[in-house]
Amino acid sequence: MKNWKLSNEVDIYVFEIAFSDSDERLNFIKKLLEYYNTYITEIKNIVSKIPKNRNHSLFFKAKSWHEKILKGPKSGALMSVQCLEQAIEDLKNDFIVDNKEE
Repeated sequence: MKNWKLSNEVDIYVFEIAFSDSDERLNFIKKLLEYYNTYITEIKNIVSKIPKNRNHSLFFKAKSWHEKILKGPKSGALMSVQCLEQAIEDLKNDFIVDNKEE
């Protein structure tokens, strides 16, 4: 199992332990998803301010900084967003199934 898959599985398990009530869990995951989406938006905002002109004195330093520093956290946040969106979808499906059974 890849590290990110294991991490996602642990996250889902921990959400279930920390929030035994499905509504609380769903609300927390939605807030966490909002956080990660805001995080990604801010990284995109930072990237938009990086010099694009090769003649700019900071172009190569900024490009290197972007590659070494920003790409990792952005990728991690994007993966977290995908995991959280799937968790929300699964919880909503569980609500639908539970309501049909009642």
